[in-house]
Amino acid sequence: MAFYRPEFGSENENHLVLGQYTLLHEISKGMGGTVWKASDKTKRELALKFLNWSPIKDKELVAGQFKNEFAILKNLSHPHISKIYDFGFDPQLEKYFFTTELFPHGDLSTLVMAEVNVIEDLLLQALRALEYLRNQQLLHLDIKPQNLLLRKKGKHPELALIDFGLASFRENSRAGGTPNYMPPEMVAHLKRFSETFRHENWQKPDHRSDLYSLGVTFYYLLTGIQPFDRKKNMKRDMEATLLAHMNSEPKPPSAYRQEIPHYLDRIILKLMAKNPDDRYSTSGIAAQALQYRSPHQHQPESKETLLAYLPKKGKLIGRKKEHLFLENVCEQLRADTSHIPVLALTGPTGIGKTRLLEYVKAYAQQQEMFVHHLDLSRQENLNTLEEMLEKENSSEPFVHCVLIDDLDLLFDEKNGFGQKEELLHGLKHLLKKLELQQKIKDKENKRYLLLCTLNSERLSPESFCLNLGLKNDFVTSLELNPFSHEEVSEYLENLLGEKPEESVVDQLLNVTEGNPLYLTEHLEQMISRGKLFTLAGRPDAKTLKQIGIDFSHSGPSKSLKETTLNWYQQLEPKLKTLAAVFSCWKRAVSLNELEACLSDATCITQLPHLVESAYIKRNEDATYTFNNGMVAKIISQTLPNKESYALHDAIVTVLSAEATSQDELDYYLAHGSKREVRVEALKRLIPFELKHNHNYAAIDYCRQLYTELSEDNLNEKVDCLIHLSNLYERAQQDDLSFEALQKIEQLQVPEKILKTFSIKALEQKGLLSLRKRNTREAEKYFHEALKLVLFQEYPDAWKIRLSNYLASVELRAGKAKSAATIFEQNATAAKKLPKKQQDLVDNNELGETLFRLGKAKDAIPILMQELQTSTQHAAEEKAASKHYLLGEAYRHPSLQEFSHAMKHYKAALKIASEHHLLQLNIRVLNGMGSIHLLQQKPKQAAKHYREALTLSQHIESETVTAEIMVNLGFILSELGEASNAAEYLEAALDFSSGPKGKSSVFVRKKRAEILIALGDALYHQKKYERAEHYLLEAMNYDNHEHLSANMRYSLYGTLVEIYLESDRKKNAEGLLATLKSLTHEVPEVPEVSEHFKQLQARF
Repeated sequence: MAFYRPEFGSENENHLVLGQYTLLHEISKGMGGTVWKASDKTKRELALKFLNWSPIKDKELVAGQFKNEFAILKNLSHPHISKIYDFGFDPQLEKYFFTTELFPHGDLSTLVMAEVNVIEDLLLQALRALEYLRNQQLLHLDIKPQNLLLRKKGKHPELALIDFGLASFRENSRAGGTPNYMPPEMVAHLKRFSETFRHENWQKPDHRSDLYSLGVTFYYLLTGIQPFDRKKNMKRDMEATLLAHMNSEPKPPSAYRQEIPHYLDRIILKLMAKNPDDRYSTSGIAAQALQYRSPHQHQPESKETLLAYLPKKGKLIGRKKEHLFLENVCEQLRADTSHIPVLALTGPTGIGKTRLLEYVKAYAQQQEMFVHHLDLSRQENLNTLEEMLEKENSSEPFVHCVLIDDLDLLFDEKNGFGQKEELLHGLKHLLKKLELQQKIKDKENKRYLLLCTLNSERLSPESFCLNLGLKNDFVTSLELNPFSHEEVSEYLENLLGEKPEESVVDQLLNVTEGNPLYLTEHLEQMISRGKLFTLAGRPDAKTLKQIGIDFSHSGPSKSLKETTLNWYQQLEPKLKTLAAVFSCWKRAVSLNELEACLSDATCITQLPHLVESAYIKRNEDATYTFNNGMVAKIISQTLPNKESYALHDAIVTVLSAEATSQDELDYYLAHGSKREVRVEALKRLIPFELKHNHNYAAIDYCRQLYTELSEDNLNEKVDCLIHLSNLYERAQQDDLSFEALQKIEQLQVPEKILKTFSIKALEQKGLLSLRKRNTREAEKYFHEALKLVLFQEYPDAWKIRLSNYLASVELRAGKAKSAATIFEQNATAAKKLPKKQQDLVDNNELGETLFRLGKAKDAIPILMQELQTSTQHAAEEKAASKHYLLGEAYRHPSLQEFSHAMKHYKAALKIASEHHLLQLNIRVLNGMGSIHLLQQKPKQAAKHYREALTLSQHIESETVTAEIMVNLGFILSELGEASNAAEYLEAALDFSSGPKGKSSVFVRKKRAEILIALGDALYHQKKYERAEHYLLEAMNYDNHEHLSANMRYSLYGTLVEIYLESDRKKNAEGLLATLKSLTHEVPEVPEVSEHFKQLQARF
């Protein structure tokens, strides 16, 4: 088709677009647009996309879609989505354009048949991009290799998604996307097929439509074959290609390329399922499937992609009144009605002035204004303002919007720069034009608006007018306030993908003062340190609450710290003293308490000045405190030790006179001048903070305690590091947990003492590995510790203790009998030890082992005694664990006392939730799900399993997650959700077969049952070949293991069904006798007899 080109002009090499961009050479041309390589005035190379006009399309509609594409991209900011810069209209060419990041390495079609692991990694990147789009409630609708460009090549290529031209509205009668990659639901809505397919029977396109196109794209990359491409007379047959999406089932990719693993076959084919309900429900779940099935160390998200969810760039959060006002100003300028000549966005550092200016820039460009954007903080192109005003080019747009960021720097003597005079001259020239414009129209009808930002901490609007000799009413000031509660909630909703808890919003609003920059930096810091999200992705609001995020115990943002210290350092000495005293108090302070802490009583007279600063507030009860506790923290941490000690000592004196509780006093004692007092206070503060679920505060105190303990007190220092390791593990920071233990083995002490300490470190490493179900690593550490046991004070007790841990490894490796023998022998040996040494051997798990062996009745008295001991010693975490084990014992098939089991589960869940014991929380939810399963309550069981699964994924417990997937797969199979059941069961099997699944004893133990359930689920999906594959593997287990009659009937019954459906009657007849005999073994199940009668009838 020939493109319509206006006679006015045509793009060619070296053409200067709007006086800003030089065209270098054409990259590509399509029906909708032409892409050029171009360079701007700074010689930066970029891509410039022109909108091509067509005589058969409505210009206004096409222009609207083109602008919409720009607006969509401007709202996005993600490592795997193209960066967008500017929009404009070239009057010479009469064409719209926008500029984007340049990709010099081509698109994904250049990597067809590349190494499988390279393509797998690119698939994960694309899934991350689509998950981000889903969070933005945006569809792409044209995923294909040509729209996935390479930002980087080599062994680890990086992709970025481009071309959002179809992401806006689409009419049902018009093709959307590319025929080879178009999902069936979009084909069904095409006008040409309205008679063939009743489109009302098909769902409307949604985010799963993009998953289908992505599946086809990666099928092609892996195999070099377009699975739906159809030809007629050597030419592409578009109609046949589109119909192939509806009625053709492609072979697995491995059929064309043997090195493609089967798990990748299944992921690609599930992405390409005809029915959207049979695809992955989200891109994030597809990424999790890759995580659990691949032997590579994939994670659904990376640190960089998680940070992209922060609305730092892209979408504008809040500021609804402000951006509507600014849009109205632009509209007035464009309509040539009375308008504001100069508008200043004012406010302190980080309030969002630059962000709002960028929003106006994009909006004005879409309104076809000529936008000049200068940033004084970067000192780039500062002389271009004068250049713009000197030009008399009538072809330029008539409406000019001049944006100057940080204009206050022009008048700041500390921030001088070389082009200051030129810029000042240009600014005055512009202001004269603006003054004249208010009186008479420009002879060429050119209209101007100056929009600038002023940092109110450096320059007020009044001083700005005074410096330039302007009347105050000539400049309109728009002051930006901190985010409201609603705006912080919107910010978090954008981050989490759902509305957050009100308490979370309040907490974050308090520590950041609603300042958008502080808010962003605070969350950025938490994400980077793994305190908010894990690489498993973003948790929902409920999971976030379960994890127990506490924003107040994270460090302050960089900008808040800089602003606070700048304010503090500039205070007069007496005001500074007052601020220092306030910073040391953890609560509001009365005037009497304040005076008692001051060595110079006259300082109190300066209190009103401090209140005026807005940093300190007076409460209704006549007490005073910092508005933001984080500000107090910043100041107190910068005080010299001598000053800090003196102030905290003074506070201790005041509080002691008031008979304050020990808990409140301990904070100040921990920061006082006496080292031994600090140490004892810290020892009390750590459990106090843990009791109140302030895990990060406990970590801070534990780290402080380690530095305070003297080098002579090595035993305590080692115990402190072990405690710190446990605290890090509790905070899901396993790397830091392991690091703390490593520090023990690196202590500079005599060799004999080091060996003693190493035993403790190795023991803790083993326990850390054991809790993560890494049994091989755990066994290695415990054996290493045993080799050093002779260097311990009580070698016999330590031998028994470590032997118990090795038995625990045996238990988790599925060897309960040998574990029971060891525990029983050790229990007998421990009784012979002196009482003091017996206390060291407190890790015998005989109770748990007995019920794992089916001796639940024998296990319960032992577990009850252990629960009683834990309760007597107020060891709540141990008590919670014993409640869980009692729940497991009472649930055991030999007892099935479900009411007792549920009572203990609920007790365990209560403690686990209160103390954020996440791993225990998961196990309890899993157990409760299993009870509901046994009680024939599949919906309740599925609810508990799903909750456990979500939590497990977010604390990166892959082995446990795989086990929950099995239970969930069984339940969903019962509920008739065959597709989801198959997905979970296959993922668990793939995980257990890979290198990460060697410790998954549960999955291996349940393998035959999983294979049978999986075969049944796939049979119901009419995937007979795969169903048969799994069932035949299950038959091997039947030959070597004793399967229950129910399982055997399900196995052979499903195989008979498959043989009948695939016209293999002889194969089916061969199993009929086996089935008949099995009906006599399960007479209590009427469904079995009925099923067998139906099968006989079919013969």
